[in-house]
Amino acid sequence: MNRLVSFAGGRRSWVWLAGIAAVLRFLNLGVENLWYDETFTARVVNLDWSHMWQAIRGDVHPPLFYLIEALNVRLLGSSEWALRAPSAILGVVGVLLIYRLALDLKLERSTAFLAGLMTAIMPAALYYSQDARMYPLLAVFVLTATIAAIREWWLLMAVASVGAVYTQNLALFYVASLGLGLLLTRGRVWRQMVKPVLALASVGAAWLPWGAVILGQAKTMGSGFWLEPLTAGGALFALPRMTMGVRLSDIFQLSLYGVSFGISFVSLINCRRWLYRRDGLIVFVVAVGTPLLMIAASMLWRNVFLARALLPSTMILMIMWAYTLLHLGRDNALVARGLVIPALLIGLFSHYFTESGRDSIYKHLQPVRDGWRAGDVLFFSAVDTTTLTTYYMPDVPYVVWKDTDDLNHSIVSITKDAFGVPLGTLDQALRLAREHGGRVWWLFATTATTSQAELDLIAVGESLQPTVVFTKDVYGYVLRSSIWLLQ
Repeated sequence: MNRLVSFAGGRRSWVWLAGIAAVLRFLNLGVENLWYDETFTARVVNLDWSHMWQAIRGDVHPPLFYLIEALNVRLLGSSEWALRAPSAILGVVGVLLIYRLALDLKLERSTAFLAGLMTAIMPAALYYSQDARMYPLLAVFVLTATIAAIREWWLLMAVASVGAVYTQNLALFYVASLGLGLLLTRGRVWRQMVKPVLALASVGAAWLPWGAVILGQAKTMGSGFWLEPLTAGGALFALPRMTMGVRLSDIFQLSLYGVSFGISFVSLINCRRWLYRRDGLIVFVVAVGTPLLMIAASMLWRNVFLARALLPSTMILMIMWAYTLLHLGRDNALVARGLVIPALLIGLFSHYFTESGRDSIYKHLQPVRDGWRAGDVLFFSAVDTTTLTTYYMPDVPYVVWKDTDDLNHSIVSITKDAFGVPLGTLDQALRLAREHGGRVWWLFATTATTSQAELDLIAVGESLQPTVVFTKDVYGYVLRSSIWLLQ
């Protein structure tokens, strides 16, 4: 292994890393259908600028990623490939930043290369690099801010931190961790803290306008925010999920999750030679302190622990894993490599040949397209199903139940207005279809967060003796997915 790393770890090793990362991230980039969050992205960024801002105000995320995607779709269109292209590019940049961060920590070039390579093939990093959401952009900003802090480039640190907090609200925890790391390493000499404090204060000042919007978001969402109360298991399993990914077969999942826990524990011990010195401590606090702060906030206030927001932390963890694989004793290193490398490769293979990939919404809607005739109307009792369906059937009339709501936040009123969602009742949808000689196609999915009011409405629909075009019982989050045809 050392020979392989030495061969590829020359002065142009970043070219190897960029090439490997790019191939993996653009491979099959547009093959899978979009899932709900991605179709929400598509819906937002295809609005005109004023309505897009209105929709963002009702979302739970800042505007920066949406602005990038809005420019992107105006250049490349709104296909699956085009929507995911920015994430793929940012994923490559993230790999290179891990390599750069390892070098700035004064680690050997071979360790830096291996860290970048492991990040390139890390299943979770690969998954979010093929997802039209903001997490690779968050990683780029957090890694850039960390590198800038180590180099004492305070202006760049401030700019990257502002970029992070305007990408994902939970980036505030990364900025807080970065400030804590600087305090621990430079706080004994107050003169060394003047510029970092000014830089962090400028981040706070730049964030204040968006902070006011967040207060409005919190009021709008009320108690309907979709994160469930944090449990010990939920906190612990964020680590293996955000390294080995979520697409593993049941045969491998427990073993690979165990490998993730094991190598992470060993790495925290083995990396103590550099991890707890000045620059290493900053990295340690950003990587480990951030999830701990999220856990503390979730326990003391309300749950804010979103596993995928920990992508920057687990990418940094690859530096520790790489150092451990190259700096353990000979026998221990052989064992660690024999576990970690196959685990990552199994996760990589599982990403492309998965049993638990995104559902093919386009295939799911095939019976509707095949049976559609003039005058037909789509009816939705939940807006998440609406967002998914109307991406793949954009030009058909539809009605969304006016009382739609669930415990999963979904889309709030201000965003529905921005989207121009046509609200109505089941009776109105039936009347509209009959006026034009058509029928009503009712698409719905019941989940753990489906409201009792929607379940009651579904019971009413069932009393109308619909033709069941499609129904599927699903275990996990979605309990049942159905398409009914009402004459």
